[in-house]
Amino acid sequence: MSVVSDTIDWLGDSVNYSGSGGVPTRMVEHLVYTAETIAIAGLIAIPIGLWIGHARQRSSSHWIHRHELPVALVRSARVGNDQ
Repeated sequence: MSVVSDTIDWLGDSVNYSGSGGVPTRMVEHLVYTAETIAIAGLIAIPIGLWIGHARQRSSSHWIHRHELPVALVRSARVGNDQ
């Protein structure tokens, strides 16, 4: 049997749509994992973004210039590649 026919057979079997290992249960699990991951990322990124944004507003010289960070990241990547 091929992968395609095995997949069609699996999708057509009603056993896979009920119980603790069923498709709806697994879909809810994946959605919960996704929501948790997005929440954790937000808890990390939003305060850092707010801090950087307010730090730039306080200083007229802008301690982090718009292009300074990306340029530094590119340079550090090139050092690792001996370029």
